[in-house]
Amino acid sequence: MKSCLLLGLISTPCWAQDAGAVISAPDAGAATVTFARVDGPRTIVTAQEPVTKPPPTVIEELFHGSEVFTRTSHYELAMTLGQGGLLFADGITPIPLNGFVIRERNGLISYLLTVIAGQALSSWAIAASAVEVSNVRTSQSSNINYNADGSKTVTTTTTTSADVKQLKSQAQVDQETESANKSISSGFVGHTFGELAIYADLPGLVNPSRPSGQGYELTIGGNGELFRLLELPAVLDVGFHLANVRVTRPASPGIGGDFLYHAAIGILARLRVPVTRFATLSLELIGNFLSFDLLFNPDRALQEGRRPLSPVRFGLEVHVTDHAFIRGEATFGVIGASDGRLGVSLTAGVRL
Repeated sequence: MKSCLLLGLISTPCWAQDAGAVISAPDAGAATVTFARVDGPRTIVTAQEPVTKPPPTVIEELFHGSEVFTRTSHYELAMTLGQGGLLFADGITPIPLNGFVIRERNGLISYLLTVIAGQALSSWAIAASAVEVSNVRTSQSSNINYNADGSKTVTTTTTTSADVKQLKSQAQVDQETESANKSISSGFVGHTFGELAIYADLPGLVNPSRPSGQGYELTIGGNGELFRLLELPAVLDVGFHLANVRVTRPASPGIGGDFLYHAAIGILARLRVPVTRFATLSLELIGNFLSFDLLFNPDRALQEGRRPLSPVRFGLEVHVTDHAFIRGEATFGVIGASDGRLGVSLTAGVRL
């Protein structure tokens, strides 16, 4: 077996069967490969051939599947039609939830909002870690004043005291805060999202005997790729979540107040897993800090018309192309499916 030389951009060793044969080379992608043959002590260049990858197919150009959530900056504008899930009452037909959805992916607005919220939370945590509070004590004192008409006024003063130990100097707090702010600013570049769902009575769907829910859901946060499946990314969204959705109080036992409403302040986590280039499954969990009140005082919350739930959503998004989609979701307000506890919705829109 004789040695040979491969010239040009490729410096990988190659082999010739015999002197004077045109030698082959390993796959060089899109590089230009120069072929040579060995003729005794001389190397003679005989040909040059560019090795190029085949052009992308129409499917590869128009359908990137779950990659649209990580590789591009875009807006989604959509209309949603649904009922139940967030608002429900015993013996009541599922309450409609119709409206519009606006989403930003990896854009400037979501970046600024996420960084501001993240830096505020980080600054609060660092400041709280700078002191240690212990031995909290509460005392009360009353002062009685007699009025001219013979009545008396009682003023009660509550005093709270505690032992506070300084763990960090102000210089240390400032340094840690500055470092954390820089890390948050750089870490979220190209990895943010913002979502606003507005529920309202849509023209043509208004039914006086079946009022619709009205209000909003707002989420801002960051996203990232967890792993790859079918050569597509599985994407995790984590963000701050606020919600207030209400409807005129239905005639249902135990519900008081003028409205039945869902309120939320908490954390949203959503995992999107690709099925194919044309569809993505999602699982969304909302940790609602207000729902603790429902656990400990469910009767009082219902008497006030409050449903501070921690919803769970399952979804299937069909990518019509990278620029259009249809998304179906099932929302569990609580365990069960009766009287609107299981909500369903269909959302269709475009990406710009």
